[in-house]
Amino acid sequence: TPAFFNILPLQSDQVDSFYNPIKESMIKIFSQESVYPTITDGYKRKIEVISTNEQIRKLFPITDMRTLMAEQEIFFLLNPQTRGYTFISENKVTRIDGQTILMFLSHLQTEQINRLFSGRSAEWYKAVYSLLFEPATKNDVTKLKNCKIILSKNGEMVDSHQARFLEDPSLLLDQQYKEVSHEVYGGSTDKNKDKSRQFLELIGVKDFTKNDSIAISKERYRDNLQKALDEL
Repeated sequence: TPAFFNILPLQSDQVDSFYNPIKESMIKIFSQESVYPTITDGYKRKIEVISTNEQIRKLFPITDMRTLMAEQEIFFLLNPQTRGYTFISENKVTRIDGQTILMFLSHLQTEQINRLFSGRSAEWYKAVYSLLFEPATKNDVTKLKNCKIILSKNGEMVDSHQARFLEDPSLLLDQQYKEVSHEVYGGSTDKNKDKSRQFLELIGVKDFTKNDSIAISKERYRDNLQKALDEL
């Protein structure tokens, strides 16, 4: 059970010198042996387990996590509680959060990222965008700008160069763009509090505005006029 970790000695524990050899032996065992309880696969070594919260386990099941980490022999640790978190931190068990997910993505090829994001639900995309927002504010997300990780209104996956927010119903989105599905962002009356939308903005998704529509119309008019003149 998770309470198992609570009885283990911490490196920071102050114990009587008589018990120090026992403490050091137990710490050594947990550094080398298959004694870490996993959720579904028995006991594994420290280098074979990762610790994360329930939300991330649901978003990225172990098969996805193995893709992210480029490591097939990896298993979810049975989550510790209270003192147990200190134990696994002191013993440097790999902890997975939004920051590490973003780091793993940065090391994958574009096609691998595209496959990882393909075929998910709108709720999944929204949750992942929200998860990645905070770390994305502090890290380079250039690679993600070119990945098809954005769900469009018609269900097609597109990159940030193709994706546009369309908030004005009177506008007709130009054919070169795809409207971002409203289901993957929103839910807050304050745009600044919408982490999923803010993440999409960080990777380059922009609003399609009336000015954009006018500029494109003028450009098309000039192109058509030039083509007509060329044909004279």
